[in-house]
Amino acid sequence: GQHAEALAIYRELQMAHPDLPELDYNAGNALYLLQSPRRAVRDLEKALLSEDLERKTDVYYNLGNALARWGSLVQAREAYKEALTRTPGDLDSKFNLEIVNRLLRGQPPPPRHLRQLDPRRAGHRLRPFRAARRRVACRVVRPRRRA
Repeated sequence: GQHAEALAIYRELQMAHPDLPELDYNAGNALYLLQSPRRAVRDLEKALLSEDLERKTDVYYNLGNALARWGSLVQAREAYKEALTRTPGDLDSKFNLEIVNRLLRGQPPPPRHLRQLDPRRAGHRLRPFRAARRRVACRVVRPRRRA
């Protein structure tokens, strides 16, 4: 319920303010939580087009999650690598990159106790990819006011 309502609000705001990448980021995250990773990828990629976005690491991380959920593991790997290029100490991106690399090599993912079981759990952690607490998938990024 709430994610669909949030998406509707983001869509209205995107029409009024097409130059705010934060709205694309938030819409992409809402779509991901609505189990629409393909549509989420489009919005998250659009959020990357702006050089103005302060949280590009977060966008790359969430883009990697959406791509992996969609089944585009090679592209997900590249998104996680880009997140790590920007923030080398990001343990969540490292963890997810390792899962994707294992899957691409035909190896099983880590044991279940290391993965999240349900994307609807507290903090909206994503299965089987671990989302950092500071990057909750449905987090709202407030647009900066322009003078």
